[in-house]
Amino acid sequence: MNEARLPVLIVSGFLGSGKTTLLRQALGDPRFERSLVIVNEAAPLGIDDRLLRAVTNGPVALLGSGCLCCVVQDDLKRSLLEVVDDQSLAGRVDRVVIETSGLADPVSVIATLSAHPRLTARLRLQAVASTVDALHAESQLEESPEFAAQVQCADLLLVTKSDLAGAERAHAVSGLVGSMNPLATVIDRADRPIEALLHASSRFTTGPPASRWLPYADPGQSDNDYVRLARVGGSARDRHTRGVAAFAITVSRRLDWVAFSTWLSLLVHAHGPKLLRIKGVIDVADGETPVVVNVVRHVVHFPEHLAEASVAPGESRLVFLVRDIAPAEMLRSMSAFVGEGCRLASEARFPASPG
Repeated sequence: MNEARLPVLIVSGFLGSGKTTLLRQALGDPRFERSLVIVNEAAPLGIDDRLLRAVTNGPVALLGSGCLCCVVQDDLKRSLLEVVDDQSLAGRVDRVVIETSGLADPVSVIATLSAHPRLTARLRLQAVASTVDALHAESQLEESPEFAAQVQCADLLLVTKSDLAGAERAHAVSGLVGSMNPLATVIDRADRPIEALLHASSRFTTGPPASRWLPYADPGQSDNDYVRLARVGGSARDRHTRGVAAFAITVSRRLDWVAFSTWLSLLVHAHGPKLLRIKGVIDVADGETPVVVNVVRHVVHFPEHLAEASVAPGESRLVFLVRDIAPAEMLRSMSAFVGEGCRLASEARFPASPG
């Protein structure tokens, strides 16, 4: 694993949810002062880039006149290639921050990072952080599919405007978005957001502890807020979580990497849009260290080797958040390729009944 690669933090969130306000606060912190910022706005004339330039001495680039997930995706690739090729930035930049437009699907940005060999050699995805407006989350979920996409691919969800919405409503919104993405860390925007951004990670070992993102088989027996949902925005929540299952598969032996990676490639090819998230650590036969696996829909992150052991020797663990794929079907499919020893360790279907 090449830790010399620059981390890339993607900041997403629906229109008006507080992305730029969050970034202005972050860029005013000395720990973010060496960040290179790329701002996307759907409008031809940008405002956010000017607001960010006012609080940072670092470079800020604007990609306007379109959304990152469609018309300016090539512009993003060119901008990132310029970053990795610009020798003058060496030693002056230690992080790339991409602020997407409020209508962008972050998966397209992740795909751009993963698809070009020069980018994967020099950049690594740190995390996707999405802001969620506590005042308007329910209506945005009801009316805009982009909202669900931004929530479901995030590693960190920051609930904003809780002071305006009130504690009860903000807590309900936290439960709502947590139910849509049990793999994400959910915090209130007022609760040390800079620390959360610094430590947000797409890696299996540094996300929420397993007790929070491995749902219980019976949600009624769990104190997990992200399984015991608050009853807010029910119709919208049900529409976007209907058919979604979260479960884990463990394998009690070391895995052949060729067999496993072949299965994963075929799975992504056949069911990419249904694979909301897959995260895991694989103990590879003949390997010295475990390998991190990270999938978001059709995008497979480059496998990374962990320096530290995060699973028991001889054990592999995968966590799935999928739509319209039965856990037992996934178990049978994986077992057919990697052999015996696969076990369904935990399972929950959404929406769950409120506790």
